Amino acid sequence: MELSNESLYLDFLNNFLTVKAFANAYNMTIDQARQIIDEGRVEHAALVYQYQVDCVSESLSDIVDEVREYLETDEDHGGNYAHMPQESWSGTERDMLIRFMDEEGVDGCGLDIEEIEDIVLDSLEMVPMIEYDTVPRDLFVPFAYPVGEIEHQFSISDLGGFSFEITQDLLDEAIEQGRHYVRGGPDNRDNTHCLHNEYIIYITSDVVWSAQVPADVLADQIRGYALANNGVR
Repeated sequence: MELSNESLYLDFLNNFLTVKAFANAYNMTIDQARQIIDEGRVEHAALVYQYQVDCVSESLSDIVDEVREYLETDEDHGGNYAHMPQESWSGTERDMLIRFMDEEGVDGCGLDIEEIEDIVLDSLEMVPMIEYDTVPRDLFVPFAYPVGEIEHQFSISDLGGFSFEITQDLLDEAIEQGRHYVRGGPDNRDNTHCLHNEYIIYITSDVVWSAQVPADVLADQIRGYALANNGVR
């Protein structure tokens, strides 16, 4: 198998002290050996640089994945939305609730609608869902809060302890390779509010945190409340 110029260059670096010795080993002229070594050096430098770009691009993707995983799946983050249904509840959600109970056969046990609304608000759980996914019929979902676009600030030191220097050009290529949208940096590009050597990466998500309660759970909660308050009416 014919060796590439880059492989021959590495062989020269590791196993030969002089160009003449290398040329003799491969039965070529010194000029040919020098040309192969020079071309191999360029090819090797390009491969090393691409490896560095790949490393930084992967590190950026890891940051994106970590942030996205937290915002899309972590219950602590979902809990940040828990107070919002109480604050946003209106006649629209009341009508949704009445229609849902009628369609799913949820017995109100003679309770006033205001009491049932309070039960619903106490029973809602924040659950992540894909935006625009079909909601099961037996699931009452009065609210859904999109994660949307997230801004995450990072610096070069957050990308990992690499043995090579991450230059701005290298970072730019890694950003382009990973198709990330990043602003900021040493020259504070795009007039962001980033500090020197800090960047903002923009992360998009199609997940929503839905406030939901299943029909059977709601029915049990209503019945339990009614029984605890002088029996089913």
